[in-house]
Amino acid sequence: TALPNLVDLGRVRVDRPDPRFLTFVNPCPDKGLYPFARIADELGRRRPEIPLLVVESRGTRRDLDACGLDLRRHPNIHLMPRTPDPREFWGLTRVCLVPSVVRESQGLVAVEAMANGRR
Repeated sequence: TALPNLVDLGRVRVDRPDPRFLTFVNPCPDKGLYPFARIADELGRRRPEIPLLVVESRGTRRDLDACGLDLRRHPNIHLMPRTPDPREFWGLTRVCLVPSVVRESQGLVAVEAMANGRR
């Protein structure tokens, strides 16, 4: 039996994007918090002109702060509180980073990013 599309495209597609950020959604260990933290730390040191957006979900600022690296020292890392409207961050996303370390049947963040033409 074929399952319907699990993503409501009308709820995630952005009409007028302003893509500026490399975005990471849900900073928790199973979604790739530690690989992201390492990447963010390197970008903060080597390429501080690249803005990063971390979107809270199940993972929060507390998880990010507890990752073992002091990411607050990098002014290019921005945090967005959990939002019921994903268009708020998809409109700002230029590239989506999905370093998930668990198997997922359908990576919704990746599908939503692609629905908005993001890489």
